[in-house]
Amino acid sequence: MYALFAGGESTITENTIDYVNVASAGNATDFGDLTVQGMGMGGVSSSTRGVFGPRYNGTTWVNTLDYVTIAAAGNATDFGDSSVARYLLNAASNETRGLWGGGYNGSSSNVIDYITIATTGNAADFGDLTTANRELSGLQSPVHGVFAGGATSASSYDTRIDYVVFASTGNARDWGDLTLGRDRLAAASNSTRGVMAGGVDSSGGGTTSNIIDYITLSSAGNAVDFGDLTGPRSRPTGTSSATRAVFAGGYYGSVRNEIESVEIATTGNAVDFGDLTVARQLLNACSNGHGGLGASPLASISNIGVTFNSPYYEYINIASTGNALIAGKYNVVVDRIGTCSSTTRGLTGGGSGVDYIQYMTFSTMGDMLDFGDLTVARSLLTGFGNSTRGIFSGGNNSSNVMDYVTIASAGNATDFGDLTVGRGSPGGAASPTRGITSGGVIAPGPYPQNVIDYVTIASAGNATDFGNLTLARYDGPAGVSSSTRAAFGGGNTSTVKSNVIDYITIATTGNATDFGDLTVARSYLASMSSTTRGVWAAGSNSSNASVNTMDYVTIATTGNAADFGDLTISTQQTSGVSNCHGGL
Repeated sequence: MYALFAGGESTITENTIDYVNVASAGNATDFGDLTVQGMGMGGVSSSTRGVFGPRYNGTTWVNTLDYVTIAAAGNATDFGDSSVARYLLNAASNETRGLWGGGYNGSSSNVIDYITIATTGNAADFGDLTTANRELSGLQSPVHGVFAGGATSASSYDTRIDYVVFASTGNARDWGDLTLGRDRLAAASNSTRGVMAGGVDSSGGGTTSNIIDYITLSSAGNAVDFGDLTGPRSRPTGTSSATRAVFAGGYYGSVRNEIESVEIATTGNAVDFGDLTVARQLLNACSNGHGGLGASPLASISNIGVTFNSPYYEYINIASTGNALIAGKYNVVVDRIGTCSSTTRGLTGGGSGVDYIQYMTFSTMGDMLDFGDLTVARSLLTGFGNSTRGIFSGGNNSSNVMDYVTIASAGNATDFGDLTVGRGSPGGAASPTRGITSGGVIAPGPYPQNVIDYVTIASAGNATDFGNLTLARYDGPAGVSSSTRAAFGGGNTSTVKSNVIDYITIATTGNATDFGDLTVARSYLASMSSTTRGVWAAGSNSSNASVNTMDYVTIATTGNAADFGDLTISTQQTSGVSNCHGGL
């Protein structure tokens, strides 16, 4: 795996490109030259090609992009132009896309622009950082690009960590905070962990730092201490292989030529790696082995839960706790949807007067795609299913419609049968054989319902009465399930928002039994489950305000829900899916 270091400032503005083999400590070797000398640019790369971003050429900032083939030493070739000429920016990339974020061209910039690395041409607008920022760092997983630290004004040392989803253009969202606010720092990552090193921090009015901190790329949250560089360093650069991060150059008393390294999977202090061919600061780096090129962190999560928060959707690892991360966005923006899922796909159906069905793929995430149409356009429906078939049930105007799809094959839904009572805003859950519709409301009342009915998923036909909920409610009660038990949480009684959780044994019939209480009484909430754990997310609280709450229970026991973490935004009128629910 090769790491390339390009440009920078020594006593002059440099066009130097040099490289190291990340697996073997040693001094850098000359690779070639940039097409235009520059400093303060960011480098992006696929497994074959490195592209260097807009820069300051010693006189002014320019929008030049140039590229090299990483495996073949030689001079850079023109790639195209960035959307905005600037420098003091940074970059993130995966195998397909390269992004540049922030920078300075007379004032700090919030611009994020991007390229498709395999195709030469000009960069296009991607979205905006959460604030205008310069002298920040960039790192990546195959799913997310992350920008950390920076300066939002001449004297601010920023703690913020922003992120975007490579596959979905749009504005950055908050990830968390650095352990100490700083700018002029470097970053590197493998597919699961990102490390940020050096910079100038907020202590003592601006102190050159040796701090290294890290984040786990599968879950949003604040950075944690990793160790220290061999010495303080501002304006270094960083890149990595799948196991090792290297940090090069920078400034402390004078421009530096040191390269040092850490093993990403462990914590500890950096060690000497070798020297650059030319001592310099404000250089940039890329590699053909960084974290954006590894296995997706999603591949290591067997219990993915997804909440659809229009216009984006976000995911959690149901088996752990923590905050959610955005993973993609809708193809068509809708709310009040029904959902169903297999181990590979999550589907949304209907919403706000439409018949549209769209889907996402758990292993890759990204923008949702068209699947087909419901038999009847409707909102306020629910959904459930097993590994092969998804069923959408009920809907607004007291709909009794149930229709179904084969989840693996895109296409229009087919009539399944009718509910025992037509109703909107019910809850849904399933075992591998049975699908459950619970509660709901008959319009125009509203007349909350306690009805539970069931179907055999493999056999189309009308629903059969199962029993009653402990409390009649709608807008919920959102269902979670193992293969044997379903629990329904929250909802609206028409007079109060409910915190009730009740449960049934799916293979039998009979009335629900009290399970416990949610942490926050609310309606219009989403639900996700594994075979052991149920999670509820979002909702409308007793003040009708949207919340970002997530809470969970262990389905096999009874008791009150516990805090799981937070969604990225407060929202309601949403729904959820998972690749591991009881129907699977």
